[in-house]
Amino acid sequence: MLYKFNSKLQARISRSSGFRAPQAFDTDMHIAFSGGGVALTAIDPQLQPEYSTSYSFSADYNVPRQKYIYGFTVAAFYTQIRNTFILEEQPAEPNSTNTILFRTNGSNATVKGITLETRFNFNYKVEAEFGFTFQESQYEQAVTWSAEIPGIKQFLRTPSSYGYFASTFRLTRDLKYSLSGVFTGPMNIAHFAGAPGVDQDELIQSNSFLELNTKLEYALPLHIKQFQMTASGGIQNLLDAFQNDFDSGPYRDSNYIYGPGRPRTLFFSLKIEMNGRSK
Repeated sequence: MLYKFNSKLQARISRSSGFRAPQAFDTDMHIAFSGGGVALTAIDPQLQPEYSTSYSFSADYNVPRQKYIYGFTVAAFYTQIRNTFILEEQPAEPNSTNTILFRTNGSNATVKGITLETRFNFNYKVEAEFGFTFQESQYEQAVTWSAEIPGIKQFLRTPSSYGYFASTFRLTRDLKYSLSGVFTGPMNIAHFAGAPGVDQDELIQSNSFLELNTKLEYALPLHIKQFQMTASGGIQNLLDAFQNDFDSGPYRDSNYIYGPGRPRTLFFSLKIEMNGRSK
């Protein structure tokens, strides 16, 4: 339901629901290697469907002017999940290095939070937007993901804070500079025993990551009307905010990977457009 108070302010409220069937998923088929063995997933014969109900509320405020526009958004969300699908470690067979992860129904869970966003555009010469989310994701009862340490209520691999920003500066008619970033807050990561230096399963809290990306783009002048050529280059993950404790060797934990997907990376591209098509 959407309600417009005036030309600048509007509010929206929504409710949605969904479910997941009691079956194996693609992620279950990704065999994890740890300690020279593998982690295999078994499905509970009594596995029930997982249901979710979500509520959200947002308010948008935008002020348009002849040469600029700015706006703000505040959004709140709340999701309740029933019969949650969880993976719990089961005792392995004697003399076996394999780990059995049992997919079954756990307690209910809630995901709730608030998102703040703002945006600004000045005469198409300066454009900027920013967003940040505070989130809480946890089960009603602790999940024992490892047989060696106590269970926790918090979701694994789910930060409680994250955000982004993007900005573009048009320096001349043909030259444009962009700076953007993604922030990922700390999160709990499972690290299974058998990896180098890991004697028993452990729960790691990752560091925060700020991935900065910069790009310079120049439209090359061509005297052929139906063609347009654009050259660009820049640096992705400028600060090299990258995981620094990867496992190595034949006994590594292959799932112990988190954070930005690439280290500091230089790139260059050339785009040719012809009659609205690009290559």
